[in-house]
Amino acid sequence: MPGALEGLRVLDLTTRLAGAYATKLLGDAGADVVTVEDPAGHPLRRWTASGSALPPGQDGALFRWLHGGGRSVVGGDGLVSAADVVLVDDGRAVDDAVVVSFSDLGESGPWAGRPASDLTLQAESGSIASRGVPELPPVAAGGRLTEWTAGVYAAAAAVAALRTGGPERVEVSLLECMLVTLNMHEPLHAALAGNDDYVRWIQVPSVERAADGWVCFSLVTGQQWLDFCALIERPDLAADPTLGNMLGRWPRREEVYAAMDPWLRARTVDEVVELAAAYRLPVAHVSDGATVATMQHFLDRGVFRPSPHGGYPQPRSPFLATGMSFRDAAPAPSVGAHTDEVAREWQARATTARTSERPLAGTRIVDLTAFWAGPSGTGYLTALGADVVKVESVQRPDGIRFAGGQINTDDGWWDRSWVFQAANAGKRGVTLDLTSERGRELLHRLLADADVLCENYSPRVMEQFGLSYDELAKRYPRLVVVRMPAYGLDGPWADRVGFALTMEALAGMATVTGHPEGRPTCPGGVLDPIAGMHAAYATLLALTARDRTGSGQLVEVPMIECALNVAVEPLLEHGAYGVVLGRTGNRGTGDVRQDVYACAGEDAWVAVTVDGPDQEAALASVVAGEDVASFFASQKPEEVVDRLVGLGVPAGVVRRPTVADRNPHLDARGFYETHRHPTLGDVRYPVLPTRFASWSGPVHSAPAPTLGQHNDEVLGGELGQSATELEQLRTDRVIGERPAGL
Repeated sequence: MPGALEGLRVLDLTTRLAGAYATKLLGDAGADVVTVEDPAGHPLRRWTASGSALPPGQDGALFRWLHGGGRSVVGGDGLVSAADVVLVDDGRAVDDAVVVSFSDLGESGPWAGRPASDLTLQAESGSIASRGVPELPPVAAGGRLTEWTAGVYAAAAAVAALRTGGPERVEVSLLECMLVTLNMHEPLHAALAGNDDYVRWIQVPSVERAADGWVCFSLVTGQQWLDFCALIERPDLAADPTLGNMLGRWPRREEVYAAMDPWLRARTVDEVVELAAAYRLPVAHVSDGATVATMQHFLDRGVFRPSPHGGYPQPRSPFLATGMSFRDAAPAPSVGAHTDEVAREWQARATTARTSERPLAGTRIVDLTAFWAGPSGTGYLTALGADVVKVESVQRPDGIRFAGGQINTDDGWWDRSWVFQAANAGKRGVTLDLTSERGRELLHRLLADADVLCENYSPRVMEQFGLSYDELAKRYPRLVVVRMPAYGLDGPWADRVGFALTMEALAGMATVTGHPEGRPTCPGGVLDPIAGMHAAYATLLALTARDRTGSGQLVEVPMIECALNVAVEPLLEHGAYGVVLGRTGNRGTGDVRQDVYACAGEDAWVAVTVDGPDQEAALASVVAGEDVASFFASQKPEEVVDRLVGLGVPAGVVRRPTVADRNPHLDARGFYETHRHPTLGDVRYPVLPTRFASWSGPVHSAPAPTLGQHNDEVLGGELGQSATELEQLRTDRVIGERPAGL
């Protein structure tokens, strides 16, 4: 099978990790990726996360993995006119192509061009202030997730822009990527709750000690807490209703720790995981670069491939598909190895006119996803113009409505979940009981006119509904079916429940996040939107393949394999250099000096990165001989940050996540837009961190739907159900607009 992007020419003029990951995703899908380097080579060639010294002429393992199968040229500016997609990170203008431009803070607005780093971007986005415990300084997510996230957004935007048929410029702001990924939409939470207070906290339980290591739980629902209490043989805790909510457990964490620690420490990690999995609890090992590739589930599924540069394991592409291929492990090119070859092969291409519509205008997506990962991915496709019909049921609405909502006696409280609102803007909502024959019949009528079906149930659920891919393919040969199982559709762990935190722990993210003196710390649910964007990208690839073949296909996007790709560095560092990466708090790598510093005020902090002698001298001129920590302790965060960035030093206020939107730069860029919700009134939604130059008007077409809001419009107006039939469906609880039992 060919790759979906076979024949596409991609020219990479970037020097940052985000550009390299974007081009890896495009190259894995079949694109001909050419990286333009200067004679000294791409900066990532000399990069190692551990600071391990590389022999002269040897490229780093991360560069080799990212650029495997690509081509390298020196001085390739003349190739721009021959490329279909050009990636830049300096804001340069390119005519008559799809151009994806990276910038830290955006190309417009008062902060455009402001010095920044991964640490300061995380600080300004509200990410750092949300992570860790009050007893220690707030801590950044390890592993440069800012860059990885921007990379997958860029790849998806490039493929989307190609669907319009002509030139387009897409701007990718790394800060805005963080605001919709590492922040968990806390500004919207504050607005809906009417309170912007915030205290750093972690889930209880989360990463906990067992007899021989660490194990991770993520108990989001009340039922999961009850099952956990049964697991640790403490039914008395289950009887206390205040502990059923994860926010309620935090103030009483010492009591919960005292109850669960003896049970956990009497058992090995393997024993805890096996017992908890039997209770259907989200649970996982906390892995590192030395252990992650040894897991039997990954071995059975063939998740890892031997590196062509040494035979150590590296992850495959995070997608499996029945109708398109993805590139396997391949060697990376030496500097300029293909300069003459590409010059001969790439000829200037003809330009075409673009359409005035959004990339997915006229595309119908039936969305069976729930919680955050699936809905965030289909939410991106909604903004691209797709008609996304979200299917819930009154018996089991999207669980994030309850996990994130403020439960009270007010009618419609289940619409107040901030994560639900942000992930589902612009969709139409219907309810169908898929355990009933009538509900499945109506779903099939929706699918008859659909282009995509997306779901993230446990693997067995679709088959229980009679909706296996084989059955769907027989009835709808053009349908693209995107499945997002936690651990994949097969393998020993296929039926395990997987939430973002447990898969962050399993993939190795937790072992590189947190303070050395504290516990491993999960980044905090960031894998959900990261996996969602990988699924959105895979959907765009499958639609591109269907344009060529006319056939639909099954696309599998296991969340854990998305995590293994964006958290690849611990695995590569161990395989290539024998180093196990650990937790370094907020400190930098190599000669880069960075940290967060306490300032004047309650829980007030700033993040500062100093890289090179010029920035060292600038910081010294501000500190004026005083000890750095003592100096910052007397400073107001906003004022000292303004002084530092004015001198070219990357600095940022460690903003509370609930107020990260109160930023004149974001206001100037129009990053938030207001829509009138039927029950909530005006809601301020974030837009996309990928700005398409040709778009006009609002990014979102509507607010997120209330439960079953469009039953009459879709099931009646489009599927032809009469008023009498709709009323009978409500009586039979096949459809409805209120959760059952309330």
